[in-house]
Amino acid sequence: MRLWVDGPRRSPEAVEAGLRSAVGAMVLRSYELQEPAWEAGAEEEELDPPVNERLGEVRCPTLVLVGDEDVSDMTAIAAHVADGISGARLAKVSGAAHLPSLERADEVNALLLGFLRERP
Repeated sequence: MRLWVDGPRRSPEAVEAGLRSAVGAMVLRSYELQEPAWEAGAEEEELDPPVNERLGEVRCPTLVLVGDEDVSDMTAIAAHVADGISGARLAKVSGAAHLPSLERADEVNALLLGFLRERP
C-alpha cells in the first residue's frame, strides 16, 4: 500500500481512505486468485529478446501514463517505453501514484479520450 498507493513522497493520510481500502481488497483478491497457480509451480516464461528490447516492434498508437507520485523506477520505465515506441506519447497524471486510473479517473479518462480522438 505504501509503495503503490501512497507513493514515496506521500503519507497514508494524504490518500483517500476509501481508495486505500479498495486497493487493499483488490490486491488480496488477486493473491487469492493466483495462489493455485503458484502452488502448481507456475512461472512466467521469459521472452527472447526481452520486452524492453522489442518496443520498436510496436506499430500502434501508444499512450503511456504514469502518476507523478509513483516511484522513480516506474517513471523511468514509462519514459523508456514511450521513447522506445515510435510516435508514443508520455503523459504524467498529477497527484497520483501507481494507480492513476483509480486515483484520478476523470483526468485519466480525459487523457484517453483526447488520445483516441486524435486517431484517424
